[in-house]
Amino acid sequence: MAHTLPSRAKRARSSSTESTSDERLHPTLLREPSKRLKATSTALEPGTLDLTSSEQSESSEPDDSEQDDGHSPIDEADQGRAYPEGPPKVLPGHNHLINDPEWQHRLRLDWSREQVDEYLSGLPIFHFRRLSEEERNGITPKGYWIAESEAVAQAYGPFFENRKLADPRRPRLGVFFTEPGAWKQIVRTQDCGIFVDATSFNPEKHFIFGVVIRDFLPETEVLKWMQKVALRTVAMGRDARRDDNGRMVQHSYTRGARGKYPITAAANIEKRYDPEVISQHQHDHVSIQSLLWNMARKKMPHSITEAFESVMAGLPRSNWNTKRVDRDAISNISIKAGDIDLDFTTGPEGLELGPPSGFCASQYSKECHSDANHPLCSYVASLTTERNAGPERFGSFFWADYGIKVENSTNTFIVHRSDMLHGTTLHDVEPGCKDADALVKNLVHSGWSMFVANNLEKALARYKKYGNRKPDENEDDEDFDPEDE
Repeated sequence: MAHTLPSRAKRARSSSTESTSDERLHPTLLREPSKRLKATSTALEPGTLDLTSSEQSESSEPDDSEQDDGHSPIDEADQGRAYPEGPPKVLPGHNHLINDPEWQHRLRLDWSREQVDEYLSGLPIFHFRRLSEEERNGITPKGYWIAESEAVAQAYGPFFENRKLADPRRPRLGVFFTEPGAWKQIVRTQDCGIFVDATSFNPEKHFIFGVVIRDFLPETEVLKWMQKVALRTVAMGRDARRDDNGRMVQHSYTRGARGKYPITAAANIEKRYDPEVISQHQHDHVSIQSLLWNMARKKMPHSITEAFESVMAGLPRSNWNTKRVDRDAISNISIKAGDIDLDFTTGPEGLELGPPSGFCASQYSKECHSDANHPLCSYVASLTTERNAGPERFGSFFWADYGIKVENSTNTFIVHRSDMLHGTTLHDVEPGCKDADALVKNLVHSGWSMFVANNLEKALARYKKYGNRKPDENEDDEDFDPEDE
């Protein structure tokens, strides 16, 4: 029988930081996943959320980022510069504000460490023990698409069996129907919390495997603008996951295609568009990625923020000012809130640029898998900018190792460990739809994600040493890994 979170775990208001220590929630005991969680009011010190990962999942999965999906290596001669000089033009009738303190406060960009701790203390914390392989295979077996209804399973089964694969190296995967009552825990659309792996009896080895925050972005007009850019991105961009359901467009930096050495900028927009249109579009990508990162830093547990920061220290941040990673970053990010154009400067006295890699997706589903080949940051963070249907249309995120399903909704922020088994259930829509306009007509489910691309560190070292070429046979490539070929 599936269980839902208790009422004390309901939606936390991201627009408020008012809470007291006796409102801080924590499970009373470590319980088996099949048991219903009960949260009680327990005082927690700010440092209790600084959980570090001391256990790694043993699961492994082929790395999709190695395939050639339309990315092009960084090259000064390739399409020229991708940015106009200075901030984008202000539209007639719009108010233009730069580093406005009121909007920094409204977006929670000015929160102190104490305010972050106070916000985190209002999120319930739940402990789970990992399922056995037999239990997990009865809910979300690895390497299968997951359907939440028999009708969806019957519709997608023949489609996956008979379709032509864009990448013939990929295996054909089957569809598994998960009974509604099989889930060990269901995180409903009004629920939120911090999810901790407590498999080990040693508390020092406990770590956060996920976070769910509802009403993440407090300004609706900004969220609408992010969704507008998302729909434009999906329509203009190249699909980076052609054999998956829905569309996904990568932006910023990537490791690149199999067998290529330089760090690359994702060539994510069709070249038929005017260069000025592409410039504005890429600036929007960087701005959204950076806004998402700066807000997430104020709402994610510190251990997750530090995991991102530690691996990004020597890497380029999300930046399309030029297509070379060794040039100066852009000096501003620009967002819109209705008829207000907001510019924020970046740098030591301003906001930070976002993580080096990101995706924009529409109606995207993914089989049960893990990205265990990631040697850097194990966390991925995502924000759903719009979903116009309830959970009955499916497309739910899930943590397979714990049998947990998360119902998605507009303005939902999810963090997960990419090296652990996870995925997104199949939507209740016609299989195989890839047209951007048709996707929106079927079901609107769009959002943005940020992460650190696989082996970006090695690719950057190779780029600095060899430029846009492979080393000759007589050159000693100390960064070369045969598994990268």
